[in-house]
Amino acid sequence: MIFDADRVSVQIAGDIFLFKALVELGPRLVTLLHAMAAPPAAVIGWLLLGEVYGPRQWLGIGVTLAGVALVIISFERPTGFSGWMNQNGAGGIFTCRQGGAQTR
Repeated sequence: MIFDADRVSVQIAGDIFLFKALVELGPRLVTLLHAMAAPPAAVIGWLLLGEVYGPRQWLGIGVTLAGVALVIISFERPTGFSGWMNQNGAGGIFTCRQGGAQTR
């Protein structure tokens, strides 16, 4: 295998941008953006490259888009201290200390 410095530098730059996006946008929105990467890539491949997809692939694209839409529609802004904790990712630490998450 040949070491390709350009490929490694692009990977490192991508990771830096990912970590910066996690800090700036939060894990919820970054995860949604990651989930939205595959459907447009598939549609572009279908339109421009002539790729052929079966009904299961189109169903998968639809389920992905519906899941992302559901998360966006059901989003509630966190309020109070517990909302701040969950928004900033620290809630998981305290949930583990308390012995697990509790449902309302």
